[in-house]
Amino acid sequence: MIFRASPESVSSWKALQDPDLDTGNLIRLLKSQDPKIRSLAIFALDRKNDPHVLPEIADLLMDSAPAYACPMPYAGPLPQDRPWTWPQQPETVGGLAGEVVNRYLSESGYAHFSDYWRDHKDRGYSVSWFALRLRRVWSFDNLNHPSMEELRREISQLPSPDREWTVLWMGTLPNPNNVVRPYTEDEQVRNATELGHEATLQLLSGQIQSTDPDMRSSLLF
Repeated sequence: MIFRASPESVSSWKALQDPDLDTGNLIRLLKSQDPKIRSLAIFALDRKNDPHVLPEIADLLMDSAPAYACPMPYAGPLPQDRPWTWPQQPETVGGLAGEVVNRYLSESGYAHFSDYWRDHKDRGYSVSWFALRLRRVWSFDNLNHPSMEELRREISQLPSPDREWTVLWMGTLPNPNNVVRPYTEDEQVRNATELGHEATLQLLSGQIQSTDPDMRSSLLF
């Protein structure tokens, strides 16, 4: 069944993804007395694509207050124009916070946020952060967010060899529904050539020399 969001839902998503929303104000809303306000603040901060707000979101992981309910998986026919009648499962503020934090942990292979943040808190970029942004560009709810071209522009400004490794990694990520890839095969070959023969052999043997710890671990086959 294909989910078709109502015009009201689309309008709400766009408002919460507005890049002009002030990050400081959203962080303050995480401490609201209303759990639904806290939930909306988590959603809006997540759409900022700014990993440096993760500690504030992680502070709510144990928040058991009820938030917005989410549709449950269901195999039978359901009215497409009345999603509010679909079976729902209760959601908590902490559950929503966990969805955000765990996405970062999963992308980079960490089990605990404390370990993840110890290694990432002072970073200006990470291959896993770029990968998560690419997945968001590919997603159905990407309404107000930067385009593929902006992502490519930011990667082009990385220092070498992290730039070349990132291009190769991003260009070979599993592609859902055959959507447009960020880099062509020719671009990937050119970046591999710029890395040189020895670095390519390192790639094949799983020994990556990079300043990005995610890159070194992610490419260990």
